[in-house]
Parts: sequence; structure tokens; C-alpha cells
Amino acid sequence: MAGNADWQRQVAENAKRYRELDERVSQLSITEKSRDGTVIVTVSATGVLTDLVLKERWHPVPEPELAEQIMACLKRAQAKIPGLMAKAIEDTLGEQDSSTHLILAGTRRSFPEPPPDPASRAAWQAAPPPRPKPEPAPPPAEPRRAGAEGTDDWDGRPVLEDVWNKEEL
Repeated sequence: MAGNADWQRQVAENAKRYRELDERVSQLSITEKSRDGTVIVTVSATGVLTDLVLKERWHPVPEPELAEQIMACLKRAQAKIPGLMAKAIEDTLGEQDSSTHLILAGTRRSFPEPPPDPASRAAWQAAPPPRPKPEPAPPPAEPRRAGAEGTDDWDGRPVLEDVWNKEEL
């Protein structure tokens, strides 16, 4: 009976720690700025953009460049999520919890580090997606029999008639 009570206590403690983790993660956010400070993005721990600030500049920026700056800030912010998650998990669950490694591996897979320098980042972003292999052409249609224009070539006999006739012999 004591073993059952210990097990129930342990389950309750684990549930409490996971609720604490959920609460901490729901409050996490990361803010990242562009080099010149004119683009500021904030993301939640799930990687969702929660705020975007575009400050006015003394000269207009081409839209593709602005979009690139926004996406670069977004990816840098998202790449910081695994570190924040690791800290939250360590503080609430501890390193000995078996699910810690699974949670962090999934987070790292979802939010990888972007390439470090702008040249490799541009190449990474500009790389064309792999082209799908073309599907093979369908086989050519069989020619129709003479005299069967507008109809099919079935003569109306049962399909297994030849088999039945051989069995009667």
C-alpha cells in the first residue's frame, strides 16, 4: 500500500512540475533587432511572431531588403528559443527528467540556427528548392478494333465463359 502512495505522490509532483513548465514557457518571449535598429521582432516560445516594429528611416528601403531584414530578425529570435526552453526545463523539471532531451531535440529541430554571416545566409535563403522528378508518361493507348467506333470491344459474353466451356468438356 505504501508503494502505491509513493507512486501517486510522485505522479502528482511530476504533474505540478509540468504545469509550472507550461506556465513559464507560455510567458517566454524573445525580441531581436536589425543591425540599424529599425526592425524589431518579438516571438513567443512557440516561434509565433507576436510583435513587429518598423521604425522610420531617413531614406526609403526597398521592400525586398526590408522583408529580408524582418525574416533575418525573426529567424535569429526563433534560434534563441531552444536555449530559453533548456533553462526553463532545467529550472522546473531538472536535468534527470527523461523527457527533457526529447523536448529540447524537438525544439532544436523546429528552430535551427540560421547561417552566421550575411553571405551564407543569402545563399541559404536563395537556394532553389529541389525539383521534383517528372512523372513518367502514361503508356500509349491501345488501338481500337475495327468496327468498334463509339462502342467498347466487349462482345457480351461472360468473362469466364471460356473457362466454363473447358470445364464442361
